[in-house]
Amino acid sequence: MQLGRRMRYWFLAVLWGGLFTCMSTRLVYLACYQRGFLLGQSKARVERKTTLSARRGRILDRNGNILAMSKPTYDLWISPRIFIKDKRSIAKIAKLVSTTEQDLQRKINENIKKDFMYIARNIDEASYHKIQREQIDEVYSTQTYTRFYPGGKASAQLLGLVDRDEKGIEGIEYMYNESLSGKSGSAKYVINPFGETVETIARLEPEAGKNIKLTIDRSIQYLTYEALKEGVKKFGAKSAHALVLDVASGDIIAATNYPSFNPEIEWHKKRINSSLARNKVITDLYEPGSTFKPISMAYAIENSKLDVNAKISTSPGVYKIGENIIKDVRNFGQISLDEVLIKSSNIAIAKLILQSERGFDSWLINKYKVLEKAIGGFPGEPRGRIIQKKKISDFEIATMSFGYGLSMTPLQLGKMYLMLANGGEAQSVNLIYGKAKGQKKERVLKKETVKRIHEMLHQVTLPKGTARKAKVSGIKVAGKTGTTHVYENGKYQKDRYIASFAGYAPFEDPQYVVVIVVEEPDKAFHYGGLSAAPIFSKIIFNSQFISKSPKEKQKP
Repeated sequence: MQLGRRMRYWFLAVLWGGLFTCMSTRLVYLACYQRGFLLGQSKARVERKTTLSARRGRILDRNGNILAMSKPTYDLWISPRIFIKDKRSIAKIAKLVSTTEQDLQRKINENIKKDFMYIARNIDEASYHKIQREQIDEVYSTQTYTRFYPGGKASAQLLGLVDRDEKGIEGIEYMYNESLSGKSGSAKYVINPFGETVETIARLEPEAGKNIKLTIDRSIQYLTYEALKEGVKKFGAKSAHALVLDVASGDIIAATNYPSFNPEIEWHKKRINSSLARNKVITDLYEPGSTFKPISMAYAIENSKLDVNAKISTSPGVYKIGENIIKDVRNFGQISLDEVLIKSSNIAIAKLILQSERGFDSWLINKYKVLEKAIGGFPGEPRGRIIQKKKISDFEIATMSFGYGLSMTPLQLGKMYLMLANGGEAQSVNLIYGKAKGQKKERVLKKETVKRIHEMLHQVTLPKGTARKAKVSGIKVAGKTGTTHVYENGKYQKDRYIASFAGYAPFEDPQYVVVIVVEEPDKAFHYGGLSAAPIFSKIIFNSQFISKSPKEKQKP
């Protein structure tokens, strides 16, 4: 009996000793080696972290008017495993956030194991205060912001868009997203086992984004948009694009397109075609056609021995180069040098270029920088294109002279006319206000050459020219029309056109360059002089800004 008791005693002692040793070892292991993991798991069960949105910076026009700003909104969220128990709250909140009780219940059921779920995002202040008055304890809110665009449709493609998290996805919003976004803050808080907030333990305040000031004038942008809208409807066109540049600084005063969209409503609700979100003034290439002839004329004047009184034969209205034929709209016969642009003769400008020194294509690449981007950095902005190969045929050079065989954006063409308007000096174009200061200009053409072309372009807008509908009452203007066929699926479409006009005003002291591109107008208005030129006239006449420079307009 004694031996049996002793054995049982020692057995129990060893068993308890072993258990104590194992438990002690485990506790030491957990306390020393698993401490960080266990603390993390503990915090994960009681601590939550939420992001505090930073107010996005404003986008302003050159005069300080708001083009884009952020207004306060609220995101509403719940803890599904707590909220599902309260049927009355589900019915209330469903009504307040404009959804059905069944849809909200289904969404909660799908997230039943989660501690966090959005029930509504970007709720405006009025709706938020209405929800607050219902005093539903299980619904929590986080302040966020949503974008507001006072410029509306007129500036939509230029400014671009933000997504629901206020990150830029198009245009200026995307281009300067980092600067506009600022830095988000955060808040840490403790919850109890029921998912209710007990206290906030840490808070880092967000840092607001920086403002961006553009060269755009909001009023001129709007008036330009309205002129395009009227023109598209009047001439039965598919769309139209317009650019206004300040000659003194190279600032972009307006860059707009029609049709457009409401950036606050249509993008998120209707999911518009992404092509409508492009600012085609900056992003879309097209063949400039006859609007390019003044540039070709400048080359011919400076690179050939032209007699000022020379006559150029365009008879019989066709000009054969090898197997290819160049045509005019009619037989102009013998025409003077000035009449080449006035009558817009393809044959005459082709002959002038072919009689000039070789190197027209190289001159365009090196002097006019046709292969470079006009701004650089704008989303989707392409480089210009031109025929590039070791041996370019005479026909290819000839077609290039009247704006075929090379492609550019309206902004790139506007940059060329900017050089003509300011006396022959190439200069940068700007979209950010203040960048023009200190920028150097580079002489490309002789003053005498520009003066002569300047006079030719004015005559184009007189009764005998192709752009007589570009005239403006009380103001002399200068410019050139263009008409090209739409190029699609590897060939030119016979009955589809692009009409254009590029010019500047006033003629005596150019202040603004304006480029108009009209896509696929009705056949009765397919010439640039019939559809694009009247829009130019409307912009100049209606805006009534031509007598003041942008700097003068800012003065009180």
